Amino acid sequence: MKKRLSIAILFFVTSFVSFSQSNYNDYPENIKKSIVSEDFKTNNSKWAPAIIPDDAAESKIKSGYLQIKVPDKNKIGIQCIPVTGFNQNKNWEIETRIKYGSGSVLKAFALLWGFQNENAQGYLFFIDAYGLFKIQKKDAPGTNFVNYKDWSSTPFISKSDWNKLTVRKVGDQCYYFINEHYLASIPFESFYGDKVGFYCRGGLTIEAEYLKVSYLETQELITDNTTPEIIIYEPSVSRGSKITATNKLIVVKGKASGKNGIYEVTINGTEANLNANGDFQQNVKLAVGDNTITIKVADTKNNTTNYSFDVRRTPEAVNNDAVINEPLINPNEKRLALVIGNSNYSGGQTLRNSANDAKLMSVTLQTLGFEVITRIDATKQKMEEAVRDFSKKLPDCNVALFYYAGHGLQVEGTNYLIPTDAKLTEKSDCKFEAIPVNFVVEEFENFPNNVNIVILDACRSNPFRSWARGGERGFKIINPTSGTIISFATAEGSTASDGTGENGLFTEELVKQMTIPQPIESVFKKTRVQVQKRSNGGQSPQEWSQLTGDFYFKK
Repeated sequence: MKKRLSIAILFFVTSFVSFSQSNYNDYPENIKKSIVSEDFKTNNSKWAPAIIPDDAAESKIKSGYLQIKVPDKNKIGIQCIPVTGFNQNKNWEIETRIKYGSGSVLKAFALLWGFQNENAQGYLFFIDAYGLFKIQKKDAPGTNFVNYKDWSSTPFISKSDWNKLTVRKVGDQCYYFINEHYLASIPFESFYGDKVGFYCRGGLTIEAEYLKVSYLETQELITDNTTPEIIIYEPSVSRGSKITATNKLIVVKGKASGKNGIYEVTINGTEANLNANGDFQQNVKLAVGDNTITIKVADTKNNTTNYSFDVRRTPEAVNNDAVINEPLINPNEKRLALVIGNSNYSGGQTLRNSANDAKLMSVTLQTLGFEVITRIDATKQKMEEAVRDFSKKLPDCNVALFYYAGHGLQVEGTNYLIPTDAKLTEKSDCKFEAIPVNFVVEEFENFPNNVNIVILDACRSNPFRSWARGGERGFKIINPTSGTIISFATAEGSTASDGTGENGLFTEELVKQMTIPQPIESVFKKTRVQVQKRSNGGQSPQEWSQLTGDFYFKK
């Protein structure tokens, strides 16, 4: 391994600094000065066998990659090597290709750097096989973690193949990428130690293809003015041509590509549905007579390309409501969700499945076209901040969903969601330590014309044994406001099981039904039937609806 250091100075084009750093390709390979370059073809760096902590991990070099296995579900495995003499104050990059091998898909694994053994302190870039990521540091012995970026979903994670994780420090910021797609920037903090490597949760086997540590050599950033490209799949039309249609709506499908990454696609000024591969789709309304359709594509450097064609709608089709290849998800809906899952409570009232259920729900909603705000093991402050962020986005959407899995209590007629740091020694503490369900539900009252969905998988028994008489069993019915449907994991006044597998019974059945084309009322009805059947009548989900229109998670 090459560990010789040299001084590197990075010149910035001041007006473009923060914008440019979000583009992975701004720093090509020819400006990277290699410090560590591990291809795992040999074990010269002594990666295997694992020694941290307490031989929890079984590691070996195998066919050009490092395999890390942690058989004990209650332990973690850390594999790292020192980078002697590394100057963390320079501009640098740490990168690996890593993938899930086997074990629970809900367990996470991470790129680890700035690590020191004595107090097990360091920085971690987590992903899991459900498409979520998290950025955090461990700043003290034990389980004291600080989240820079809590669990969030992204379409850029490959759930069954290799994922490239990149941490790039430029100036006083660290920039994070997955598969060369920008995720976040966080202020740089000094390292605890000089080790870099991998962190693996118990019950997992993971594989790493390479690990690289590099300095970023002197380079002036140059704006790339290469324009993106557009290909139209549907309708069959060329740039500047004219076609005839007989329907009120026409579906425009295509693909946008460019070396700087695609930022946005609009069709006649309306933002189109765009996936991570650059594929886009949008329904366009047609007036009787001549119509011009213009597709505009912008990349991450504000370079744009236009593609226009004309469509003549014949007047004979004025009453025809047919849609060409109607999409599975209504592209005119702006869908927003807040998902919270609390499993690891500071008082020890751990739940097996709540965090897993929230992750499963988050990924499912993302595939159904929702923008998802996800919080796992959230304190009271984090829950309140998430609700605040959610509320700010509500005016811009017309479908809003709130999902909570974790401990929930009814005390003197009020339903409470329990944060992970709640200290509940008597009933009255709930007013100060917990989150009233109405704190969230009342936000929907301002938007009665929306489709508002509340899902509470929280009717667990009171775990706070120090109360003299405990709280009432289960949740009290909530009367929904106009435009809202509310679902409980079990009947009013009853409690729900936490389950024995990776996911709870209610959420596991619910996500299955959400991905089947059917009205939302049918989704909850069929979920209830399956939960009753699988629990032998012991658990019966309920819902109360004041919806004023039809809604399908998937058509």
